[in-house]
Amino acid sequence: MTTQTVTVRFEVQQTATIDVEAVLDVPVDLVHDDEALHAWLADNERLWADGIDADDAHSFDLDVIDVYGTDA
Repeated sequence: MTTQTVTVRFEVQQTATIDVEAVLDVPVDLVHDDEALHAWLADNERLWADGIDADDAHSFDLDVIDVYGTDA
């Protein structure tokens, strides 16, 4: 394979995986329904997101989401 050295400009999204434990007031009907609780947590991020410490991340995933081109 022939290669060429170029500068590539692209966008990457970094996703951190962090185990979170939070004490929350959750609607009673959601306590034993993991799917509904998942949706509720997503809709109520403001209740738990401030307690996240990115230093506790145990993995980071990088995904290229857009390529803007090269200098070639």
